[in-house]
Amino acid sequence: MKKNLLSIALLSLFSISFTSCKEKEEISTTIEETIDYNDYSSYEIKSPSYDVPKRNNKNEVTYLDLFNLGNKITIRVDIKDSELRKLEEDYLEFERTGIKGEIYRHCDSVTITMVNYDKTFSWEFLDVGIRQKGNTSRGHVYENGSLSRLNHFKLSFDETFDSEEYGADKVSWVGREEEYTLRKNRDFLGLSGLDLRSNAQKDSSYIREIYASYMYRASGLLTQYIGLSKFNIFQSDQKKNNKMGVYKIYEPTTKSMIKRHLTDEDLYNFGNYNDEKNGAYGANAKYGDLYKAKWSGDLSFDGMYGNLVGVKDILKGVYPTYERKTNKDIEYDDHLLKLAGIAISYGNYADIDKYVDLKYFAKTEAVSWFLGNPDDLRNNVNNTMYYAKKIDGKVISIPIDNDRVLGLTYGWNPDKEGCSKRDIFDLERAGYENTQVSDIYKKTILSEDTNLSKIIYLNHIRALAKSLWVENATFNEYYNLAKKNYSNSVKSDFHYVEFEENNTYNDFTFSEYVTEKLKHVDFDLDLGEIKNIGETKDLPTLEDFNGFYGDLYICGDMNLWKGTTYPMEYLGDGVYTITFMPFMDSNALYLKIYDGEYWRINWSIKDGKLLMYDTDAIYISNPSSKLVLTITINTITKEAKIKRSYQSST
Repeated sequence: MKKNLLSIALLSLFSISFTSCKEKEEISTTIEETIDYNDYSSYEIKSPSYDVPKRNNKNEVTYLDLFNLGNKITIRVDIKDSELRKLEEDYLEFERTGIKGEIYRHCDSVTITMVNYDKTFSWEFLDVGIRQKGNTSRGHVYENGSLSRLNHFKLSFDETFDSEEYGADKVSWVGREEEYTLRKNRDFLGLSGLDLRSNAQKDSSYIREIYASYMYRASGLLTQYIGLSKFNIFQSDQKKNNKMGVYKIYEPTTKSMIKRHLTDEDLYNFGNYNDEKNGAYGANAKYGDLYKAKWSGDLSFDGMYGNLVGVKDILKGVYPTYERKTNKDIEYDDHLLKLAGIAISYGNYADIDKYVDLKYFAKTEAVSWFLGNPDDLRNNVNNTMYYAKKIDGKVISIPIDNDRVLGLTYGWNPDKEGCSKRDIFDLERAGYENTQVSDIYKKTILSEDTNLSKIIYLNHIRALAKSLWVENATFNEYYNLAKKNYSNSVKSDFHYVEFEENNTYNDFTFSEYVTEKLKHVDFDLDLGEIKNIGETKDLPTLEDFNGFYGDLYICGDMNLWKGTTYPMEYLGDGVYTITFMPFMDSNALYLKIYDGEYWRINWSIKDGKLLMYDTDAIYISNPSSKLVLTITINTITKEAKIKRSYQSST
């Protein structure tokens, strides 16, 4: 293979203006990188580490110890039945409406214990928030005075229980301002909360998702820390302890995650935390823009119109496709993410490279291909966060919830092979026959033309294939660490899975999966010279999309709440209109305005106003088979009109 020695020197000179009386400062940052991208042996992949630091006292313990498999963690939640009943009511509301309630209920206390060699450390927190988490995994919590099942939960150490959504349960902090400030800033080893998930995929090794996080981190990529914990829920009214078995525990995906990782790790193509904090791009704040994407959030612009990007507002029913987790209190237009979306949808490789860190993306996707998660960005357009960096304004993707990796297939195996036989350059999504991947893939790492990101993607896969991470001995080392600490804790009062490395529940063993995966790594393929990627285009601006929300449709009782039979016409300047006949004889007709497939848009009309959030449906009284409706909306002024007329009998 002919090797291209690519030497890249990036010089960025930018200024930061402060709103205080500080004078304008100039900051110059130079990042130099020299690497032969075609030589996979030059790619840095960190070796596995099995180190378990010994801690002499509680002050030496860090959040990293919490996620180290060599320490045994136990979490106990003490909670009253009345709060469990509220969690059940929250679930029933989700079941009725499809809206995930994110209100935290009150725990009397949460106790966390860590055994480190011959030392045991313990922490107790009073008045902690708890809620159910997940999408399709949610279920009943509390029935007939008992816990119903194993559920996934989120704990919040800084919950103040004082938002309006609590209603009569709202806590008043009047006269307790100092206590309120302490609560708002309370954390556990720097963590504002913890996510806890049961072993729903019946991974008998208990570590495959944890191992996936190690592989991302070994490549210098940002990912959640994940560990294990014995978990108990104690019903304080009944003095009843519920053994939940062994759960996975997760670092919360909040703004502090960015600070922790930039402070404690060397991330690929990032500066340090101070570099990032002082960057000139994005909002005038110390954090870049971190977003959690809903399913379908593939970074293309058609999911970014208007309020589909921004801060969630549960009380108003605003649930953005891209929910901003940082800089929530700042008036901000989310332009970095949107510019990336415009480049992906309307531009070429050169355009995308301006707004997306394609080298970082290529390495991320290389690891993701090896892990084989059918529920990731490439395959199911799911389980992804995005971060727009302050240092250079470029967007990176952050895979999360990798609970179906390395051959785990229990409950869902869309390609029937656990993604073990998928080609490196496969354009088809796993489990979606004849459905191609998103534009960000087709225009970069899976492009017909050779480009830098495609070369990095291929050769990082090759580097992984030669690394210690594909060896059974490495996996066994971590498995044995986990088994030593947790094999006696797996039994729960519900279903559970014993620690067994090869009890597969129709899954692949780690060794079987890797052996099959390695067959698809081609070390002889020559991608050839990088082709001219062309000049950047004159792309649409954000102003060009003012008021435009893509294709909109009416759905409702007349079309069983699905389909694109009733398209609205866009007239410009935010105005959409449609005239149609629902052909229904009934006492009432209910309608919604939506995007035709994903329900990223879920609008209604009331009292002449367009309600651009999830709320009650449009109500049409006494429709008849001759009714003609004309609906006109303005997404800028929020005005809306519904005109009724009737088809002539002649």
